[in-house]
Amino acid sequence: MSDDRKTTDLDAALAELTPERIERNQRIYADMVTKYYSDPDFRAAMDADPTRVLKEEGLDIPDGATVKLLFNTDKLLHIVLPEPPD
Repeated sequence: MSDDRKTTDLDAALAELTPERIERNQRIYADMVTKYYSDPDFRAAMDADPTRVLKEEGLDIPDGATVKLLFNTDKLLHIVLPEPPD
């Protein structure tokens, strides 16, 4: 992918990150975490296909994206960074 296209894609993605959209996704995420730990059927569905389930829950997942579940522990903390600019 060219640098110009990456810049355009990044600009477009950032333009969509309105405060309202960020807040909506944060609420969906918080509800999803609660549901994951309280609903065994939801947990099983998330474990099997998190991309599908999160889209069904209304979380913004880009088309073609793959979601992987990672779990923090007292000895391991995951920090997810965006793709670096070229």
